[in-house]
Amino acid sequence: MVQFFNIAISIYLLVCTVSSKTINVDIARKQHPTVKQASESAHDRATSIRIKGSRLAAGDALPTFSLLNAQFSYYMPISLGTPMQNFSVVVDTGSSVLWVPDQTCGNVCVRAPDSFKSEKSSTFKQDKSTNLQAYYGSGSAHGIMGVDTLSLNGGAFKIQKQEFGLATTQSQVTNNGVDGIFGFGPDPLSIYSNTRRSTIKSLLTNLIEQNKGYSYVFGVKFEPVPSGYYSSMNGKMAIGGLPDPKWYQGDIQWIPRIKTSRAAEFWGVGVDSINVNDKPVIKRLSAIVDTGTTLIIVSNEIADAVYGSIPDAKIDPSSDLWSIPCSAVGTLPNISFVMDGKNFNLTPSQYILPKYLNTYWGARNPDLCLSFIYSTDMSYSGYDILLGQKFLENYVSIYDGDKDRIGLALNAQLSKTQSTKAKPTDSSSNSKKKGQHKLV
Repeated sequence: MVQFFNIAISIYLLVCTVSSKTINVDIARKQHPTVKQASESAHDRATSIRIKGSRLAAGDALPTFSLLNAQFSYYMPISLGTPMQNFSVVVDTGSSVLWVPDQTCGNVCVRAPDSFKSEKSSTFKQDKSTNLQAYYGSGSAHGIMGVDTLSLNGGAFKIQKQEFGLATTQSQVTNNGVDGIFGFGPDPLSIYSNTRRSTIKSLLTNLIEQNKGYSYVFGVKFEPVPSGYYSSMNGKMAIGGLPDPKWYQGDIQWIPRIKTSRAAEFWGVGVDSINVNDKPVIKRLSAIVDTGTTLIIVSNEIADAVYGSIPDAKIDPSSDLWSIPCSAVGTLPNISFVMDGKNFNLTPSQYILPKYLNTYWGARNPDLCLSFIYSTDMSYSGYDILLGQKFLENYVSIYDGDKDRIGLALNAQLSKTQSTKAKPTDSSSNSKKKGQHKLV
């Protein structure tokens, strides 16, 4: 359920440290999407989740893995098989199956750097009772299912008999140089990804069954890009227990998962209200916490209520995003999402695109500043909001399948984040050239 674009992605492995408790890998965020790509991605992401239901019937040794935000998604390295075959896959809390290209996919899996060669793995076994059938916005993947050893952090941690898909055909998923998708949604969501409509055991479920001291808990940290920069090293993931307290400030605020609608299949939560300057403008909502979404996506009804409280807010026709005169940004209100009685606040600098990035994103009017809160039709979806990366950059998210809850804690915004200074860009440059800026 991640939107993909024809931009090659290069992953830069920068630092790898090993200790007796965890393995930490720092890998780099490449760049922001253009404004057109961000809005199209948001629309397709929301549409993908909406139509799926109708279209398809902590231990001490907590492993920590790093992620890459490249354009619209965060990536992590994994290995499959014996001996190990290496892949780079999108981390997606909005889906629940792992898949990589099969060697027979060939040119159909365009730009995929790697493919799985089953005959070279002594531990691979095909599951002939079902096939891969996964849909992701405007993309999809079809093929076979099998089981094999899943290795993380270069083989330092192994999961035996992990079920995963091998794509023999795909559309628009591997186009930016990714090998596949690693779904971290709840296990029941996996029924939409295989023809047997059976629940596939996730990495977390297998982790608990095969090892002592772990729990069905994982945490994700995204880091905001510092002012004056367009990219930064800024993703981490903790699997099997609570993340390092150094990732966040204060206490984790826990929110129960929704269980009364189709959104219960996802990492969904109830939203008491959305407040503008501490005043509720709309109440009784639902949201999905989704690492596979770039923007914060809300229904048109929510957008009308929120932006109706902000003078001169309007949709920018060139981008399809809401905009505010840049001269008024300093007077904008805070926008808060109230969940389970707890207030999760966004300041103007957290929901408005910095003016220096307007040209980089491809915005046409230099006097209008764009909002990360995007609106689209959410009818018949079972939810009202997708809390994507632009929300999660500010709050570390923890997903607790044991207690059916999601935790949010204020991001510590570590000072050690490495960044790439923004460079002037020619507004006539195409997105492919922008995607080739090198990290230093």
